[in-house]
Amino acid sequence: MSGVQEPTGAVGTDKDRGESEFVDNHRVKKEQSPSQRNTFDRERNSAHIWSRNNYGQDSSVDLESDGIPKVFFDVRNDSAAMFHQYQVELAGIYDLEVMEVGTRARPGKYLAGLAKCISRDVPMTPFEKASWRATKERGKTLFSLQHGGSYEVINARPLSKEVVEYCVQDVQFLPRLWQTYSRALTPTLRQKAQAESQTTKAMM
Repeated sequence: MSGVQEPTGAVGTDKDRGESEFVDNHRVKKEQSPSQRNTFDRERNSAHIWSRNNYGQDSSVDLESDGIPKVFFDVRNDSAAMFHQYQVELAGIYDLEVMEVGTRARPGKYLAGLAKCISRDVPMTPFEKASWRATKERGKTLFSLQHGGSYEVINARPLSKEVVEYCVQDVQFLPRLWQTYSRALTPTLRQKAQAESQTTKAMM
């Protein structure tokens, strides 16, 4: 990939195992030894927590390693939360929001949202797209006050199946989105996008 190591997945996704992962910000603390990590397997529909990854590293080490590329969409809030709450400084970041701008013929004034990028740029079967949209609509009722929902559902432990599915439904497509944008960028633009991603990450 023109000198850039392709991410084996994204923060939240491991495309090689076919699983969607997320790092639980409520559990990641440096004083924990080792940090706990949650994984949701869509096919087995189960949640797992284990202490270390296959390399014997905890989550905070993964996130702070320059040698392990991580893919985010608009990393700013995630980076600020991880740093200020848990003193975890993200490194090796590819921000898809930044990469998308680099693929445009004309930059334009506005950034594209994640839902728009997925719907427009991710290769999906009709079934995948319909399932993705249905999960997204169901998830809105979890958080919408008008539908009896609350943002507090995201803080409940263990997370409900519905909340996990809502969180996973966008994350699972990040590897495909990364591939789409990475292939569309020249090596020079790809390096520039990565540099901009690091700059964006630093604006906390």
